[in-house]
Amino acid sequence: MAGIFINYRRDDSRGFAGRLSDQLRRRFGERAVFMDVDGMKPGLDFVQQLDAQVSQCDAVLAIIGANWFDARDDKGQRRLDNDHDYVRVELASALKRDIPVIPVLVDGATLPPEEALPDDLKSLVRRHAMELRYTRFNADTHALELALRNLLPRRRPWWVLPAAGVTVAAAFAGAAFIIFWPGATPPDSATLKPEAQSLPTAPAVTPPTNESEPGRASEDLRVALGDSIDRVKAEYRITTEPFTSGTSLGFNLPLSGIRFFFKAADQTLETIRVDAPFGGRVEGVRIGDPIAGILWRFGEPYAAPWDFTGNKAHAYRISGRVVRFDIDSAGKVATIFQSKDK
Repeated sequence: MAGIFINYRRDDSRGFAGRLSDQLRRRFGERAVFMDVDGMKPGLDFVQQLDAQVSQCDAVLAIIGANWFDARDDKGQRRLDNDHDYVRVELASALKRDIPVIPVLVDGATLPPEEALPDDLKSLVRRHAMELRYTRFNADTHALELALRNLLPRRRPWWVLPAAGVTVAAAFAGAAFIIFWPGATPPDSATLKPEAQSLPTAPAVTPPTNESEPGRASEDLRVALGDSIDRVKAEYRITTEPFTSGTSLGFNLPLSGIRFFFKAADQTLETIRVDAPFGGRVEGVRIGDPIAGILWRFGEPYAAPWDFTGNKAHAYRISGRVVRFDIDSAGKVATIFQSKDK
């Protein structure tokens, strides 16, 4: 099970971890990233299982958000003080084996002081940390990818590994992890034996295109809330004047399925709406994704879902933003809104 082990706490940074997983899928193929919550074997010591899984990885990413250090259980006890806490067990296992561990600081989070950590995690603060910010997510992910490539041993591509040597790892309720095997694109299917034709291949990545071209709809958002109207116009090559909607200004990009709304007072981006044919991801979610995936990733919305133009609106507070997924009658995402949390 050689690869990268991504350690995170769901109630602290699950949105970022899920989005990171999606980025890795885009770069290495859908089958190159594994995320599972049902793999722990019943009847066996879970600490021993975790220890065995971590021992086989090449590098660990410790995703640390604002609530990582002080996360509490239902009794009010700090989780890191519990020597059976999943996050602590995984990181302690890696640190004692001197497996490379990169602390990944989410949206301005900082590492706690060494003396505040349990003894088996103290050396974590002596590891070089990297940032993962909402406003520079793509750039930060790329920097993280380069750092990981320098740490990982060179190996045969994953599709030629012996079947007995490929072990799928597990994740679970309090924490989760993601594993991928870096490597080149699998060989062309014409060179494979018939029995190997079903092996996955990495999808081609479509480069950015102009608004008038059909490939534009597959891109993720390239701007963030708070950006100026001039930045949005430059990023999306908009040459028209904005329309007026109440006290807001806006642009509608029908070929991309994106609408931008700006505060009229300072002309900063305050709301983003995406619909079909938008094919990118917002917080790791695509138009057409099932509601089950939303609930698994983000949990229950902060307010009871409400009716909106025939859909059910599910709203979440994520890193200072309100992200709303409108679910249609088929149980799939029809519209996604992002706005600043007031």
